[in-house]
Amino acid sequence: MKKNIIKEKHLKKCCANCEFNMGVCAGGGKRLDNGESTYGMPIDETIEMFPNGCEGYGISLDAFIKEEKLNGR
Repeated sequence: MKKNIIKEKHLKKCCANCEFNMGVCAGGGKRLDNGESTYGMPIDETIEMFPNGCEGYGISLDAFIKEEKLNGR
């Protein structure tokens, strides 16, 4: 018997919907330009530097709730 596989919908991984977006980055990723921590960088700069999120990305609660709604939950 063949199982139906439902593909989950996800929001784009980015600084705008990261749990560490506090207006400045509160995460612990590494900058691409000098290898230092992203902690304290203005979010506008992190969005430019990491259009797909950084290694420390974690989904924010608001983004998680939107994903759940997109997936009918």
